[in-house]
Amino acid sequence: MTNNLIINTKNLQADLDWLEEIIDRRFKFTFIKEYVASPTYEKKKYKDVEEIIPPDLQEEGSTYAQFVYQNELSFENRLLLILSLAAHISPSFLDHHIAGKSEEFEIKKVLPLYSKCLNELGGITSENFRGFIPTGLTWLFLLAGQNLQKRMEVLRGINENHLFIKERIIMFNPTHPHEPVLSGAIGINPDWLRILTIGDIQIT
Repeated sequence: MTNNLIINTKNLQADLDWLEEIIDRRFKFTFIKEYVASPTYEKKKYKDVEEIIPPDLQEEGSTYAQFVYQNELSFENRLLLILSLAAHISPSFLDHHIAGKSEEFEIKKVLPLYSKCLNELGGITSENFRGFIPTGLTWLFLLAGQNLQKRMEVLRGINENHLFIKERIIMFNPTHPHEPVLSGAIGINPDWLRILTIGDIQIT
């Protein structure tokens, strides 16, 4: 895979913008009962965040785009990939677009609902990084919200044959036995982090 830093950066930004739209839509689904889309969509009520089509990327010269397209990443996996990269390439991104939603939606007015959703939203902080670090629960929340059936469908795909797990690209950090299995932070292999962003090393 070859990498042009300018092209790769544009592709990463495009997927960050896509992630931002998914976050915004999920919160609106959760906190605005009668949420409908903008007039450009004829005020059609969205059925799912998966209607937000991932952007087209420039594949030539971009290790990120090459990885996405060569592995034919599904919506769920592409979301997991950019979510795993977000804090590394834009440390304030998730704070602004997830933690900052409490102000946008005036959470004090819907505190019982928000409190109920916080556990599903997931996310942690750490000793060295005070910002929002996504967990597997964050990924599940963005994909499925409170839809139990869809959450189960997503979980079914998480096994030893999953591309990210099999190739040790992305991992869900270990948790204590009594904690939800996806409550650990989403981690990305440091080598793959460099390949997908800077592109200056190769996997051997």
